[in-house]
Amino acid sequence: MTSPPRAILFDFDGTLATLHIDFEAMRREVRELVTRVAPDFVESQPRWTLELIEAVTEQLNPHAAEFRAAAFQMIEQVELRAASTSHWLPGAREALVELRQREIKLGVVTRNCRRAVVAITGGTDWCEVLFTRDDVARVKPNPEHLLTALRSLKVRPDEALMVGDHAQDMVVARAAGLQGVGVLSGSSSREALLEAGALAVLNSVAELPPWLTTSLCPSPPNCLPAS
Repeated sequence: MTSPPRAILFDFDGTLATLHIDFEAMRREVRELVTRVAPDFVESQPRWTLELIEAVTEQLNPHAAEFRAAAFQMIEQVELRAASTSHWLPGAREALVELRQREIKLGVVTRNCRRAVVAITGGTDWCEVLFTRDDVARVKPNPEHLLTALRSLKVRPDEALMVGDHAQDMVVARAAGLQGVGVLSGSSSREALLEAGALAVLNSVAELPPWLTTSLCPSPPNCLPAS
C-alpha cells in the first residue's frame, strides 16, 4: 500500500483495550459442559474455545442449540467479569479520533462478545462498524469476518489495513486481501508479527497516525499532520 487507507479494521483485545480474560477458566468451564452433554466427544486436535464449541455443536443432535447457547453464555460471563477491570490502552482512543478526522473509516472485528466491548468503551460511537462474534456467522481467523466489515464500510480489501496484536490477525488480513499492521501492546512479538506478514510493527495504536503520515502519505499537504 503506497497511499493512505480508506478504512482501517482493528482487533479489540490487546490492540485497542486491555481485556484480561482468564482463558484457562473459560476453556475449563466449557470442557466441563462438553463432558456432561457430549461425553463421547473426542477432541482430535487442539482448538480455541469458540472452535471447540462449534465442533461439539456439529456432533450434537438434537441438543446442539441448547449446548451452544449454554456454552456461549459461559464464555460471555467470563468476558464480562474481565471487562469490569479493563480499559482503553493508552493513546488508543485519541488515535481513533485523529484517524476519523482524516476521514478514514474505522471498523472493529473481534472474537469478543458485544456486551464486553461496550462495557469497556462506553458505546460504539468511536467507530463506524463493530462486528463481534455476536454479529457474524464466521469469526476470524475466517476471512469472512473482515470481509463482512469491509462490505459494510463499502471499501475494497486493497484500500484497507488490518491492525492487530496477534500474528493470527496478520494471517487473516492476508487471507482477506488486506495488509496488516502489528502492534506490540498484546500477545505477539515483533518477530512473530513480521513472520506472519505484517507490513509494519508499531509499539501501539497510538503510533498509527504518525506512521500513516510518514509512511503512507506521498503528498504531505493532502494529509493532516501527525499529533
